[in-house]
Order: sequence, then structure tokens, then C-alpha cells
Amino acid sequence: MYHVSVMDRFVRIRLVILLPSLLCAALVWIVQLTAKVEVSHDFLVVRFLDVGQGDAVHIVTPDGYEMLVDGGATAGVLRELAQGQSFFDREIDVLVATHPDTDHIGGLVDVLGRYDVDIIIETEAQSESPAALAYAKAAALEGAEIKIAQAGQKIKLGASTTIEIYSPQGDTTNWENNS
Repeated sequence: MYHVSVMDRFVRIRLVILLPSLLCAALVWIVQLTAKVEVSHDFLVVRFLDVGQGDAVHIVTPDGYEMLVDGGATAGVLRELAQGQSFFDREIDVLVATHPDTDHIGGLVDVLGRYDVDIIIETEAQSESPAALAYAKAAALEGAEIKIAQAGQKIKLGASTTIEIYSPQGDTTNWENNS
């Protein structure tokens, strides 16, 4: 009987030491995983994403601001974005839709579904394609500030980077999108 009592005491002491240690380790791990990873580079990072047919460019400023220009035709843009971001990064500061062709905005529907976007920049060019209609609906539901691109506009991306729009000048409603 004495032997069991000593063993019980030994097990209790181990549990008293082990459980708080495991709890602290778990809390540190959870905080690390949920905290926004601050990306800091010495230079502007520009990645041309492989989205198959179409375009997608991911820009990260030296102080961690992100901009995505177009998104290709499919959700493949999400896989490509994930290669340059923290798994828990769910924010894009500026999203640019250059024009409503499927090979430029089809993937943006998925981006808007996964990421919180602060500013959306688009042109007045219009399309009745399924991808354009899905993008327009997703953009309206996002709650982001929507800006219509015009030559001369400047958008600050943090303290270190300013984007200036050179085109279009005037109304783009009836433009040929890929010309």
C-alpha cells in the first residue's frame, strides 16, 4: 500500500509540472499561428503568378502592404498567393481588376471570398460574361472601398510605396479590353 501511495505522489508531481508547461506551449503556439505575420523586406517584391491563361501580379512593399493585380481565370491564384504569404494571412490591401475578361478577373472571385480587401481599383469597362457578373457581385459584397481607375490617381501603399495610375484617361465603358 505504501508503494502505491509513493507512486501516486510521483505521478501527481509530474502532472502538476507537465500540464502547465503543455498549456503554456499550446498558448504560445496558438498566438504565433493567429498573429498577423509582419512581412518586412528591404525591397519591393513583385511576383508574377503562374495562373495559366491570364495575368496575376502580387506586389509586397518593404513595409508589408500587399497589392494584387488581376487574378487569372480560376481559383489557381489562391495556390500561387499562398506560396508567398503566411498561411494565416487573410488580407490584401489593394486589389486591381484591369478589365472584366475572364482571364483577368475569374480568379478574383475566389480571392474576394478568401481575403479581406481594403481597396478595389477597377475600370468602367463592362462585360456580361458569367465571370464578370460573379466578380461584380463579389466586389459589391466585399465592403471594400471601390475606386474607378483614372490617369493621375495615386494610391499610397504604406509609408514607402506610391502607385500612380497612367491609364485610362476618360471613359472606358466601350473600350476593347485586350487592345
